[in-house]
Amino acid sequence: MDAIKTTPENAAIPTLGQGAQVGPDLIKILLRWKWLPILGSAIGATLGYLYFVQHLPQYKATAIVQVESPSGKEMPINNFDTRQADRPRG
Repeated sequence: MDAIKTTPENAAIPTLGQGAQVGPDLIKILLRWKWLPILGSAIGATLGYLYFVQHLPQYKATAIVQVESPSGKEMPINNFDTRQADRPRG
């Protein structure tokens, strides 16, 4: 139980002007442990790349259909060339 240290109730806790407690300085931590964010970024980039390579592509298509009611007129087929339809396909 020697490893657990308790602070006495009357010990002074460093505070900022309006009663907020001072936490660890993040910039000092990052400057001291420079390899930690670099390692985290490398692991994140590697895992992201592996997920990207193994993920199957998903395609999505959309279409808009316009339905019009017939106007009552018949379509003119005067320009229809019947010779093209009678030829055998090769």
